[in-house]
Amino acid sequence: MVTGATYGDAAILVVDVIKGIEEQSERHAYLISLLGIKRVIVAINKMDLIDYDEAKFNAVKKNALSYLSSINIKPLYILPISAYKGDFLVHRSENLSWYTGSTIVETLDSLEDVKLSYDFRMSIQD
Repeated sequence: MVTGATYGDAAILVVDVIKGIEEQSERHAYLISLLGIKRVIVAINKMDLIDYDEAKFNAVKKNALSYLSSINIKPLYILPISAYKGDFLVHRSENLSWYTGSTIVETLDSLEDVKLSYDFRMSIQD
């Protein structure tokens, strides 16, 4: 994850709606913060497993915001998705009729290109 992220200017943090922010999500978020990536989108996934419950989404969103703010990450967007069913990845869905925001693709398309000026960085693996 880190090698690819060193070249990124935006990140999508995927959070399981059933489990919420767990240790691996915290680690990924911390690496995003450490790498200085400011444009963060949080996708709360597996909404199909909770019958697209808005209250559960809001509870996970609140917990995610609490943790992310503790490591100085202010997400641009937090949106519900179901990757398995395809809800709000590319197209809107009747299953999430209560959510009026954009899909993942629309969200990514809305990000403006950013010219990054970093000191020299070289990814090293192995």
